[in-house]
Amino acid sequence: MGDRMLQVNPMVHQKLAEIVSRDLEVPAEFFITISRVHVDAGLKVADVWLSVIPFAKSQDALAFIIRQKGLIQKTLARNIKLKYTPKLFFKIDDTAEKASEIDQLLDSLN
Repeated sequence: MGDRMLQVNPMVHQKLAEIVSRDLEVPAEFFITISRVHVDAGLKVADVWLSVIPFAKSQDALAFIIRQKGLIQKTLARNIKLKYTPKLFFKIDDTAEKASEIDQLLDSLN
């Protein structure tokens, strides 16, 4: 990964986290954080992974974020200085949920 991408990914991550926490009225039934961002080398596409608490509400949270995608995209464009604003693709990050399942399996073996 080039030096530029090492700067772009964290910058987009930070800006998206600020947008979600500051500019969106997230329903009280779940909590959303941006867990990871990967912007492609051409700066045209960004995959954005969401961590949702409780995990059972992940699909509701994803649907909410997708409904807000236009606002998120516009706000991001105003707040980053890149030649292109990457098109955002949101995904659920199930890493924590999988880790919890593994912990439960390991605990059941003891």
